[in-house]
Parts: sequence; C-alpha cells; structure tokens
Amino acid sequence: VLFRSFQIIVNPDNSPTITITKDPSAVNTVYGTPSASSYFIVSATDLTADLVIVPPPGFEISTDNITFNNTLTISVENHVVAAKIYIRLAATTPVGTYSGNIALSSGSITINEMMPESAVTRAHLTITADNKSKFYQQPNPPLTATYKGFVNGEKEAQLTAQPILSTIADISSPVGKYSIDID
Repeated sequence: VLFRSFQIIVNPDNSPTITITKDPSAVNTVYGTPSASSYFIVSATDLTADLVIVPPPGFEISTDNITFNNTLTISVENHVVAAKIYIRLAATTPVGTYSGNIALSSGSITINEMMPESAVTRAHLTITADNKSKFYQQPNPPLTATYKGFVNGEKEAQLTAQPILSTIADISSPVGKYSIDID
C-alpha cells in the first residue's frame, strides 16, 4: 500500500462584510432648519464595490458633518475602517415624524440600519395687520398684513388657510381708531 501525503490549506474567509458599531440617535428640528446631526459608525472589509449609503426620506448624510447629501458613496478599495457617518433631518423636510432604514450596500450585499423616529415641528409665523387710514365717509382701504417667519423661500401662497382681515370701521364710522382683527 502506497500512502501519499497531501496538504489542505484553509484560506481566510474573504467574504465582504459591512458592520455598524454605533447606532444613530433620534434628531428633531423646527421646519426650515436642519436638525443637529447624529452619527453612526460603519466598518467594512473585503468589499468588491464602493459602499453606497442611502438614508430614509427626509434625512441627509455626510462624512464631514458639513456637506450633506441624499446619498453617500465611499470608495472602499476593499476596506473601510470605522467611518463616522453623520445623519440629520434636512431643512426642507416637511412637518411630521420620520424614521426608516438607512441602506448600506456594496455589490450584492445590503444591510439596513434603523433610524429612530425623529420629528420636524412647525416654524413660528407671525402675521401682523398693517395700519391703515381713511377719510371720514369714505370706504375702507384694502386691509393687508405683514408676515414674519417664512422659511425655504415660501410665501403667503403656501399657507393652508389664508388669514381673514376685518374691522368694525365702515363708511359711516365716526372719526377715531378701530382695530384690525386677523382670523
């Protein structure tokens, strides 16, 4: 009987991996202002394609906490070590609550990281009736208002209900001062 000796070489597992080592926290803001950012830490090994990170709707992400985008691509060259990814609610995110999966993918691998429920609250808007004057026995001039607090380039047209301006002064009102009410 002739025995031959053979070797078995066990190679390391070079399967691509993406790992989250710190979860993001909830963030909140007032409409028109981006929220403060939270962050999570992602590590990856043996990737064969760039790492693409897509936050849930309403959020934006960054690697430097300065320049935020809707999608982030990290060139991996087969290895990512502890990259800090910042996430925040965008200034243009409508009032409401937001959460969902942050998708991290490279080639055929995708993992999801849950973004906790975060909120955008209404911005404060002040509507002030403009002072008007008229002559006795004359009709009232058009009543107008001044708005303070619009954000994101919005104007009166975006209001869900237009304010109604009124006064008790009419053509036969005696000389005096009358308030202008806003409903």
